[in-house]
Amino acid sequence: MKKYDIFRIGSTVLGTEITVKDDFLPGHGDGTGLMALIDEERHDQLIKALHEQKTHVKKAHGGSACNNIVAAISFSADTSYAEKVASDEDSSFFVKDLNAQHCEFYCLVMP
Repeated sequence: MKKYDIFRIGSTVLGTEITVKDDFLPGHGDGTGLMALIDEERHDQLIKALHEQKTHVKKAHGGSACNNIVAAISFSADTSYAEKVASDEDSSFFVKDLNAQHCEFYCLVMP
């Protein structure tokens, strides 16, 4: 059996960064420079508005376990990572993004 310097089990987190104009949040009833908890209906409204803008989107793998593994790889550690992912476009991106870091990655794809 292969041995690793670090093996982690984590939760799938995909960071998404979207560029918006200065008036986007105030125009949708929210302030800038703050964090607010929202319900599913409000989430859907904001996502719809963001998609209508056709703005630049940057995505990257994330989560503390995943970030630890990627950092260890940069120090030449032999690593392995495991987690469950959905069967959707964002999960496919997550897996490809992590594989690009040369991490041995085991995932259970959920339907």
